[in-house]
Amino acid sequence: MQRTYTVMNSTGIHARPAGKIVNAAAGYPCEIHLVKEGKRFNAKSLVMMISIGAKCGDEITVVAEGDQCELAIEAIGVILSSNH
Repeated sequence: MQRTYTVMNSTGIHARPAGKIVNAAAGYPCEIHLVKEGKRFNAKSLVMMISIGAKCGDEITVVAEGDQCELAIEAIGVILSSNH
């Protein structure tokens, strides 16, 4: 399952939102990746989330497979769509 979101944080995905994404992803047993410009990044890795380099207005696709994948996608989507 996958869903695409637009990064709304004016400073993009930096350390704080990256940490929120990792914490949210860690709460789900499924595999979760964020995809930007065809590159996949493990949502459970802080280093990967910071290295995604997403800026405000970028489109990010959240891809999850396994148990609770829909809930995981929604939780991460809320973070990506937040403007702070």
